[in-house]
Amino acid sequence: MTDFSAMLSNLSDQKLVHGRHLKRILGKVQDADLLDAILSEYLTLSAAQTAAVNYTKLDVEQIEVPTSGATVSMAAGTSVLILNPAAALAALTINLSDAPTHSKRTIELLSTRAITSLTMAAGSATVRAPLTTIAANGFARWRWVASDTTWLRCG
Repeated sequence: MTDFSAMLSNLSDQKLVHGRHLKRILGKVQDADLLDAILSEYLTLSAAQTAAVNYTKLDVEQIEVPTSGATVSMAAGTSVLILNPAAALAALTINLSDAPTHSKRTIELLSTRAITSLTMAAGSATVRAPLTTIAANGFARWRWVASDTTWLRCG
């Protein structure tokens, strides 16, 4: 297990002002209860710092119940898009962000039903290997490459 006590004690108050180092360390903690315990035991954070940590520690799910021919846009900060249509869809369009937040650089798409014709776009960005269809209970993952303004398929 990682010694968070030692890592946190090495951070100066100056570094905590922006929270970058804190987010990098605490972003590795997957268990929300453990993260809350670490925060309350070792740190006294400002409201802004607490909000920044809370924003980065959990996956933000967006659950949609689309109909055929609809367009679903991922909300800012969303990392998991769950499509839960009432039945299989003939067509759906998904709009990804073309400027994702720094902490949400990997996104996942899950669908409980089959979608025959799927269109994926990202504004001025590129989506590499977009899905054109998805099976029931299908999923995929993309990683944001800022230097290329591209969503790169990685799963």
